Amino acid sequence: MTRFPVVSCLTILGFLLGGAKLASAAPASAWTTLPINGGGFIQSVEIAPSDPNVWYSYVDVGGPYRSDDAGRTWRSLHGNMPQTLRNCWADHVRTLTIDPYDADHIVFAAGWRVGIRPAGAYVSRDGGRTFSRTLKANFHGEGPYRFTGKVLRRDPANPDRILAASDNDGIFLSRDGGDSWVSCGVDGHWFVEVWFDLAVPGRAYACAPVWPRSPENEGRACGLYVSEDGGETWKKVADHAPFEMTQVAVRKE
Repeated sequence: MTRFPVVSCLTILGFLLGGAKLASAAPASAWTTLPINGGGFIQSVEIAPSDPNVWYSYVDVGGPYRSDDAGRTWRSLHGNMPQTLRNCWADHVRTLTIDPYDADHIVFAAGWRVGIRPAGAYVSRDGGRTFSRTLKANFHGEGPYRFTGKVLRRDPANPDRILAASDNDGIFLSRDGGDSWVSCGVDGHWFVEVWFDLAVPGRAYACAPVWPRSPENEGRACGLYVSEDGGETWKKVADHAPFEMTQVAVRKE
C-alpha cells in the first residue's frame, strides 16, 4: 500500500483550497448565570384578551413563559430578569394576570414559601423583555399549596385596579395596573384566593382557609372576607373559607 507523507497531504490540501483564507473564529460572547432552580409545576395558562395568539404560562420554579402563536411554541422569560430579582424568587410565580387591552402588560406575584427573602409583585410592560418589582410581600410561588386559587385579580369594571392577597402581609390594592400599591390591612392570614364579584360592582372576596398544621401556616388566622368598596376595606363574614372560588353566570329570562 502506498503511503503519502504528512507534508505531501498538507501540500495537496493547500492546493485544493486555492489559497483561500480560512475565516477566523468569532470572538466568544459573554457568559451569564441563568439558574434553573428545579423542574416546574405548570400553574396555569393565560390568554391575552386583546390578542388570542399571545399566551402566557407560569411555573413554580421557572418563571413565566410566553407564546406568540397560540401555544404552539414557547420561550422562557425569566432569563430577562436581572440577578437581583431572581435572588428574590421572582422566578417562583404564583399568579399572573394580563392587561385585557395590552397583551404586553403583565403583572405577576412570586415568592418562596419560607419567606427568607420576600419576593412580591412584578410588572412588565414590554411582553417580558424587562421586569420591575413594584411590591414587596410574601407569596407562595413554590410549595405544597401553590396550586390553590389565584392571589391576583383585576377588577372587571376597571382592569387597572388589581388586588393582591399575600401570605401574612395582608391584602394590597393597585389603582394603576400594578405600578404602585397600597396596603388594605388584614395581615396575619395566608390568603390563597381573591375574587371580584362579576354581578355586583365593587364587591370582592378573599379566602384564608384552614390549613393542616405546618411550619408555613403556624399562627395564621383564617376566614372569608368581603369588601364592598373594590378592596379598599374588608370585613370578615365567616371563620372558614374555600381554597378557590368561581362564579356561575345566571341567565335572566
